[in-house]
Order: sequence, then C-alpha cells, then structure tokens
Amino acid sequence: MIEILSSILASDLLSVGSEVQRMLDNGVDSLHVDIMDAHFVPNLSFGPAMVSALKKAFPAVHQDVHLMMDNPEKYLDTFISAGAGAVTVHAEVPGDVRAMLAKIRAAGIKAGVSIKPGTGVDTIKELLPLCDLVLVMTVLIASFVFPLLSRFRNTVASMLRNALLLSVSHLPRALLAGVINAFPWVLMLVNFYAFLRLGILWFSLYFSAAAYYNSRLLKKVFDPLEEASEQQPQ
Repeated sequence: MIEILSSILASDLLSVGSEVQRMLDNGVDSLHVDIMDAHFVPNLSFGPAMVSALKKAFPAVHQDVHLMMDNPEKYLDTFISAGAGAVTVHAEVPGDVRAMLAKIRAAGIKAGVSIKPGTGVDTIKELLPLCDLVLVMTVLIASFVFPLLSRFRNTVASMLRNALLLSVSHLPRALLAGVINAFPWVLMLVNFYAFLRLGILWFSLYFSAAAYYNSRLLKKVFDPLEEASEQQPQ
C-alpha cells in the first residue's frame, strides 16, 4: 500500500493550519515534520511546539517526525509527548541508535531510522528488527545552498573590487562593467528560492542564459566606446 506523507517544511509558514488542511483535502495520508538543529544539517526548522500545535489542531492526523539532530536521544520524550506518531532518528548520530529505537517503540509509536546519501545500507542492517520504517535520503539538506550563495557573493565582491583598483581615468567604464557583470548574479540571488524548486537543470539553463546575456550587454556597451577611441586623434 502506498501512502503519501507531505512535509510541512514546504508549506507557507504564515498559514500552516490552512496549508495542512489543503494537504489533507488533496489526499495526503500523514504529515512529515522535519526537525533540523543547524548542527547535524545546516538548516534550522521546527521544534516540539510545532508537533504539539499540529496535534492539537489535527488530532487524528499521523505525524512522522524526522529528527535531523546531533543528539536526538535528549529530545525523544519531548517529541513523543508532543504528539508524534512516529519518530525517525539518523544512523549517523554518535549516540546509541539501538537504544533510541527501542525507547521510541516502548512509547507505543513507530520507530524509524534514516541514512544520508553517503551512508551505506549495511550500516542499518542490524537495526532493522527495531524499525517500523526506513527513510533513505536522496539529498543532503541545504548542502548545496550555502556554497552557491557564498560563490555568488564572492563573485560580485571580486568584480567590484577589481573595478575600484583600476586607474582613475578608466573608473567610470570599470564601474559600468562591474554593474553589468553583477546584474545576472544579483538576479539569480533574488530568484534563488525558485531555482531550488525548479531543480538543478533549470538552474544550469538560467546560468547559461545569464552568462550569454551578460556577454551580449558588454559587447553592446564597449564596442561603440572602442570605435570612438580609435577615431580620436592621437
């Protein structure tokens, strides 16, 4: 039997209640609640208060709580009491994962184990008898977001710095070049959320288009300047 679990992380956080209702109205079987601590993964998301609020508003809806945390054993009781219907911990955490799974089951809810893309399935074979579900992640949460943002920021900063280091006589032209070069990158940052949703393919296409647009702009701006410079008497 196939079940659909919708992640509340993708919802409009200013309207979580209506978003959850919309999910349920469209056939979602359960809710997936991603708990991130900004250590085990770069992102920071929800806490037990969100699980509790969802349980209060939708008491009959099963919540699959995915703990992406360095020390999930410290918070198992809290999330179980908050209303989790299942708790999934990662095999990569340093604690005793077997003991965590046993504790979750002992509380009368489902226990799950998760592995990151780089972790082999052999790691969890001995844990399977203690599991009701296995979550195999296909992406590293936010692992590619921050390097790209850093790359964009450094590129824009480098172009502006190079422009300022040029001689005073060429400064207006250099600044113009810096602004033209920076425009596609700034545009990418503004629309970065859209790039993530469209996927890496669309991002690559947009990057290529921006680079082409940039080169055409530079050619249109500087060709007349070069021609005018050549025509001036020496």
